[in-house]
Amino acid sequence: PGQTFRSTEGVEIIDVSPSGLATNQFDIGEWLAYTVNVAATGTYDLGILASSSPSGGGTGAFRIEIDGSDVTGSIAVPVTTGWDDYQWVTRTGVSLTAGTHTLKLVSLGTYFRTDKLRVVSGGADDCTRSGVDLCLRFEANPDTMFQGIDFPCNDAGRCNEVHMQTVGGASVTGFVLNQANNQCNGDRADDTSRIALVDGGRDGGKAIKFTTQDLDNKVHTSCTPDPGTWERSMMETTKEMTAASQGVEQWWAHSIYLPPGFTMPSATWNAHLFLEFHRTRIDGVPGGSYPMISVHLFNQPGTSPHTVIRVAANGAGGVPGSDDGRQYTYSVPGAANIDGQCIFDNPQTGVWYDFVHHIRWSATGDGFHEMWMREGNGPPRKVLDKHNINPLINTSEQSYLVIGAYHDPQPGVATSMIHDRIRRGNSFAAVAPPGFTQPAGGVVMCSGATVP
Repeated sequence: PGQTFRSTEGVEIIDVSPSGLATNQFDIGEWLAYTVNVAATGTYDLGILASSSPSGGGTGAFRIEIDGSDVTGSIAVPVTTGWDDYQWVTRTGVSLTAGTHTLKLVSLGTYFRTDKLRVVSGGADDCTRSGVDLCLRFEANPDTMFQGIDFPCNDAGRCNEVHMQTVGGASVTGFVLNQANNQCNGDRADDTSRIALVDGGRDGGKAIKFTTQDLDNKVHTSCTPDPGTWERSMMETTKEMTAASQGVEQWWAHSIYLPPGFTMPSATWNAHLFLEFHRTRIDGVPGGSYPMISVHLFNQPGTSPHTVIRVAANGAGGVPGSDDGRQYTYSVPGAANIDGQCIFDNPQTGVWYDFVHHIRWSATGDGFHEMWMREGNGPPRKVLDKHNINPLINTSEQSYLVIGAYHDPQPGVATSMIHDRIRRGNSFAAVAPPGFTQPAGGVVMCSGATVP
């Protein structure tokens, strides 16, 4: 125990499952000091592998000092699923000079456990790995500023038209939209109520938070003459950037976090999509308004209804009787031929979920989609292995990536989902998060799920 070394303190050294040691009872004002040798002057990322249980009384906090100077400021330790669920919490962009220094980890808020501490070069993140060809990081220069402009209706009360305004000596053109005419409310760049950068990303940096407010069925990408009732807050890449076309084989990775307070639509069969590879809407064409691949939370029916993570694919052909190109189905006791496949039972709030995809895009029957995932820093598992499918509607099609929050309506409710770490590359090792190793063995099925 730590008291053996400092009898006046309550800090403990405890075992970590399956092996290793961690500090416990790390109280406010207590500290741990280390001697570090910085090989070269530069920018570094400083972080700890920490856990903070819901039973611990709330969010912990710490700072890191170098030679007695605070170099990180206060860093919050997010609440994890339990004391044994450790996650990296990192401050990026810390300038250090070459040579020997004293690094001190100081507790600012209770309680949290600390397993490891790391100092890595800021240029050595996994975006620089061999084989990575697309890396989306959600960061912003602290000097970045946005200015929002409201374009008023004209004197006659007409709102559906182009207006000019002068801002800072420059003419700015804006299109004023009138929701009463079944159009969408304009969005302001300085409005962070729906899309915002937040601290506590998957690897300790920033992440992007998508929030749907009440009745958000006519904002952002729902801006169509007939947007329907689903609510959304989303971002997308271009088809050219996504590069998902006939015969192309890709590896993708992404991570999501369901913050405390996240809610699902209440009805069975309701869903909350968070990642899609979509095609341009073509009315009257099978699959024209469907994502080619989607990953989402789903209120699964059956004799034991509960929320699951589900993946589905649509494309050329489809299962017998399908009029929307669905590529595969599954069944559970009490419900047969459900679209897609359940990949995880009962996802929880307050924990990160990491996903790795291996996709061959095709409309000629030789496509596939393999998928692995993990909860927190738990063991990775293979959750999907679908071959001889068509995740494209035709050979000239290209899908584009969409992330965010898109769900059945929740009247009177605002809910959020956090995304981070979008990667694309040429292998599992190129895109997988740190510590996420490719497991041996076959697909781990959801409870009671069967496939044809």
